[in-house]
Amino acid sequence: MVIKELPEEVKAYISAAQGTPTPEYVIKELIENSIDAFASKIEVDITSPFSFKVKDNGIGIPYEDLPKTIKRFYTSKVYSLKDVKALKSLGYRGEALHSIALISKLTIKSKYKEENIGGILKSIGGNIILHKPFSFSQGTLVLVEDLYYNFPARRKSVKEKKFFNFVKNLLFAYYLAYENISFVLKTKDNIISLLNLPFEEKLKLIFKDKSYSILEGKYFKIIYSDDKIKNFENIFILNKRPMDFKFFEKKFLSPLNLNFKTVIAILNVPNEYIDIHLSPYKDKFEFTSKSFEKLILENIKDTFTQKIYPFYSKERFLLKEAESENIFNLKLLGFLGEDILVGYTDKYVYYFDFHLIFEIYNSQFLNLSEKQACKYALVKKGDMDLDTLKDIIFEIFSSGKITCPHGRPLFVKESINNILKKLKRKR
Repeated sequence: MVIKELPEEVKAYISAAQGTPTPEYVIKELIENSIDAFASKIEVDITSPFSFKVKDNGIGIPYEDLPKTIKRFYTSKVYSLKDVKALKSLGYRGEALHSIALISKLTIKSKYKEENIGGILKSIGGNIILHKPFSFSQGTLVLVEDLYYNFPARRKSVKEKKFFNFVKNLLFAYYLAYENISFVLKTKDNIISLLNLPFEEKLKLIFKDKSYSILEGKYFKIIYSDDKIKNFENIFILNKRPMDFKFFEKKFLSPLNLNFKTVIAILNVPNEYIDIHLSPYKDKFEFTSKSFEKLILENIKDTFTQKIYPFYSKERFLLKEAESENIFNLKLLGFLGEDILVGYTDKYVYYFDFHLIFEIYNSQFLNLSEKQACKYALVKKGDMDLDTLKDIIFEIFSSGKITCPHGRPLFVKESINNILKKLKRKR
């Protein structure tokens, strides 16, 4: 680990994106420094939005390099423009501690793993007032005190509740993104310990008694629920970086009309397909390839369709639907238009694409060609009563061998409770 000044071309590339950091993003930068230092345990201790510390058990900072940590454009993480664009570390601006030091009273205690003794550095407004050897265990502690002491007007815009919720959700995001790091968040009112656990156990810790589902594809993992978790904000993680969730929502959820109360979205994509915005917040990006962006959207759409509308064996179908009802209590009402067959149970209203169902039935059970199956579906549909139509639906759902050649869902359903809620009626 060597901290040194960035080349002029790198300075020019990143300097236009700087700004005074907010308290929550100061903590974000400090956590990212700890992760980049290969810490396996990170503690965040908050007295107020203007006084807090972050401690880790990472590799530490060499004693001689401590003064360089708060100098502008000095970093150990990137050495060239190529490094900046490769994004091998969470931090890459050479600006974070410098910016923080300018607006606070800062203390850094650290011991580098290859040195016998640690060191301490203190600064006020970016001016170093102390640098000397100091006995310290391996790792780093950064104490920020009296943030904005020289910009008191900035304090008025800080909302304490919003700040604490942001930090808590930020830790949850890093907790889910990294396999071998535990986190502790201490505040004046609470202590949250996030132990190193398997991913599924981490989800259970977050969702507690709420139910959730997992959608997984080549480049993504989406955990979603119709239940809202109190004081929990939706999370978007890109290549182990917490990002602005609204970006993911706009790009991938809104086009597919997917609306859930709670969402954790995780994308892991090759770095060459993304361009992280070089703002201090580092929470926005663009895809460098529109075709790759479209590929992810299509993959999410296809995977979600198969997740929600799979073809079940009778036992599997009954088991799945038994979570909410028994589909075999279905009552059919008739056709909506030419192909949409409407039915209901105690809890749901179903809309079946009967032309597609009957076409598959003819192909699989009557061994007709696809063209013949389609033609026969158009001719015979009007000759069947509702009981016969229902038998065909159940026959399709009871077969484990059926797949839709077009990848389209056979039905959609709407909760009767949701319908009553929209009508402002109670059941």
